[in-house]
Amino acid sequence: MQFSVRTVRRAAVALAVGCTTALTATAASAAPAAPAHTARTSVVIPSCARNALKFRVSQGSGGAGTFTYLLRFTNTSRRTCYMAGFPGVRAVNRHGRQLGSPAAWVSGTRLRTVILRRGWTAHAVLRITNAAFFPHRLCRPAAARGLRVIPPNRVSPGYARLRFLACSRRGTVYMRVQRVQPGHGHLS
Repeated sequence: MQFSVRTVRRAAVALAVGCTTALTATAASAAPAAPAHTARTSVVIPSCARNALKFRVSQGSGGAGTFTYLLRFTNTSRRTCYMAGFPGVRAVNRHGRQLGSPAAWVSGTRLRTVILRRGWTAHAVLRITNAAFFPHRLCRPAAARGLRVIPPNRVSPGYARLRFLACSRRGTVYMRVQRVQPGHGHLS
């Protein structure tokens, strides 16, 4: 099942607010009694902005014509931020033009709000099927020089270097990406 960006954003904000409220209530019940005039404040964590993230692609592993990579998102800003949902992934040629269809979203993992403090990393699994496995007329293989990556809940893309044989014709789905998960991840 695919959700719209608006629905994912609302769910992530609701989850973040709910977690903040639960943690505040837990901390308040464990803390000594405070004066009645103390104002209660809650911290709202923003979603990770494109310019606060560094994009990398792990060395891939392959088998049966499919290569698996980890897209890594590292928070390079001084502020804590969150990510939730699917990144947008498109292959690009040496001129920066999109090749074929964007990566399809695969719901192999559960939706999580990933909190990234400064220097922390999240990942998303990306699978690319070898373009040579598709009929030439459906795929039109072309050399990809990288990936245009759009973080979840954002519209401004980043770039990650990766050379591979892509399908330049739209309609053929040759890339699939999973939801963002916490940590560096590992390929099995």
